[in-house]
Amino acid sequence: MKSDFAPLRTTIIIILCFGLFVPLSGLAEWLTLVPSEYGQSRSFTISGNERTYFSVETGQMLSVQIKGPTQIRILTRLEFDSQPDRSVEYTLQYSMDDQVTDRITFTSRPIDTARDEDKPGRLLGYLRKHSIDVPRGVHSYSFQVTDGVKRLWMRVQEQQANYVENLQRVAMQPHHYTEAVDLEVKEKLTTYYRIGGENEVRIDVIGPTNIKILARLEYDDTMRGNQKFRFQVLEGDEVVETYSLGTELSDVARYIVPTSTLVSRGEKVYLDIPEGVHSYRIVLLDGNRTALIKFHIPVKDLGNES
Repeated sequence: MKSDFAPLRTTIIIILCFGLFVPLSGLAEWLTLVPSEYGQSRSFTISGNERTYFSVETGQMLSVQIKGPTQIRILTRLEFDSQPDRSVEYTLQYSMDDQVTDRITFTSRPIDTARDEDKPGRLLGYLRKHSIDVPRGVHSYSFQVTDGVKRLWMRVQEQQANYVENLQRVAMQPHHYTEAVDLEVKEKLTTYYRIGGENEVRIDVIGPTNIKILARLEYDDTMRGNQKFRFQVLEGDEVVETYSLGTELSDVARYIVPTSTLVSRGEKVYLDIPEGVHSYRIVLLDGNRTALIKFHIPVKDLGNES
C-alpha cells in the first residue's frame, strides 16, 4: 500500500549546546562531551559558527564514559591531505566496555563551509553522523579509525531528553510505504510501517524540526532475548543518520492481525531536520530481518513553509 500526504509546514529552533555539561540554554537538546582520551582538540568554523572537534588517528583512540540509558551521536569530519578526485571511504569502529560493538563505513569529500581559520590549507570533509543507544549503567565507549585515514575529527554528543520529550507531537504518515501494520500497545490502536527486505518507507518533511522515530524489531521463531538492530536514514544516496539499537520482546504490544512473528518493545530515537524541504528513505541494515517504525512531529512545526 502506498500513501501520499500534503507537504508539512513548520518552524522550530533546535538549540545545540557545547562544552562538557555546560548547556548554552535551558532548552538545550544535545550536550557535547569532552573525551577522556583523544589526540588533539581544535576549533573549526562551520558555516560561520565555531565548533570544537577532537581528533583520532590510526593507532589512537577517542574515549568517553556515558551513563545510560541515553542516546549519543557521533559527528565526524575526515581530514584530507589533498583535494581527492572522488569521494573517500573510511570506517569508524567503536567498542563498549572493551568489546567491539560495530563498524560504520562513511564516504566523504571536502566541503568549503568547514574551515580551520588558523590553518587555511586544512581540508575538512562533510559532516557524517552515527547514533548509538546506550544501555542502562555506566559504560566506556572507545572509537578508532581504519588504516589509511590521516586524521578524523569527532564530536560526541549526549541527548538531553527533557527538551524533545516535552514537545507536544502528532503522528506523521509517511509519504510512501509498502506495508502498514496495526498494533495494540497498552490497549491503544497504533499504526506502524514495515522496513526490511522489499519493504520501504519514505518521509517528506520541511525543516528545521525534530522527528521522533519509534522502532520495533520483529522477532521470528529463531530469535531469543536481547537483540540488536540498525537502520539508516538516507537523503538521495547520502547517509544522514545511522541508528544502532538494542531491544527485547514487548509485553504490552501485540499485532491486531495475528502473524508468525512477535514484536519488540518500542525504541525511541530522534532525527534532526535542517532547514528546507527534505525527502528521506529509511532502510533496515540487518539482512533478512524486518522492523516496524512510526514517526511523530512537533505540533508547533506543522506550519513550516518551504
